[in-house]
Amino acid sequence: MIQLRQDVQEVQTRHALLDNTLTVYVGDLIRPTTSGDIVTNATMTVGVYPLGYVVGFCKSDEGVIGQGQNPSNTPNVLVTAADNTTVAKYHAVYVPITPEMEFRMTLNAVAGTTALSDKAFVWFSMADARLVSEASVVHITGAGVPLQVFSLGLDPEDTTNFTIIGRIALTVMSRP
Repeated sequence: MIQLRQDVQEVQTRHALLDNTLTVYVGDLIRPTTSGDIVTNATMTVGVYPLGYVVGFCKSDEGVIGQGQNPSNTPNVLVTAADNTTVAKYHAVYVPITPEMEFRMTLNAVAGTTALSDKAFVWFSMADARLVSEASVVHITGAGVPLQVFSLGLDPEDTTNFTIIGRIALTVMSRP
């Protein structure tokens, strides 16, 4: 799970057309597809940088989706059909990520399983749209490894050691 550490109401939101055949949750990170103008929450592969943090959903006319309009959709999750980009045109309402934003980010394994993953000032890759890959940890991003998450250390509020406080790099150039 990924949570923004500041009040969402203080940040201007935007919306973008979701790709076909997705299950998207509030809290997912989204990225552009290769088609342009369309976003997905598909795996954040190394070298792909997130565009935004999902805070809700709307239709192409910006009408907010309410609970009950579709039995498979609730305010926290949206399932798009195979023809979403041409028919229903559901959008993700998202907060554009900036380098200053801090997130509570869940690791996919206990911090410390891989050496350095329980330390501050290390880099990780995203495992998917909701989890950080604990095993991807490196202490520098040398050798051309474009990782997406810069850890500021373990979350002091999490006693399970699955959560870090981190920032998301938008490009190789924007890394903290």
